[in-house]
Amino acid sequence: MAAQVRFSDLQLATISGQLGLNLVSFDGEQFSVGMPASADNGDDFSQDEDLVVAKTLEPAVVREMKVVHKGRVLVARRSDEVQEE
Repeated sequence: MAAQVRFSDLQLATISGQLGLNLVSFDGEQFSVGMPASADNGDDFSQDEDLVVAKTLEPAVVREMKVVHKGRVLVARRSDEVQEE
């Protein structure tokens, strides 16, 4: 199964590269409203909390520095992330 996932990942990277598309993952980055991704669990937190991306569910698709498709992420409080590591 792991070999199939690696092969599929390689195929996706090859095809998207040929089309001039970049897939952007946000794991570990500070979450902000201007990020080209929406937080599926954003309603669980207040707007003034310091949030980081715990997991990228769908990467953002970018072509020539323009967002073609916004990504989807799960966020967590920065303090929660530090305690889990």
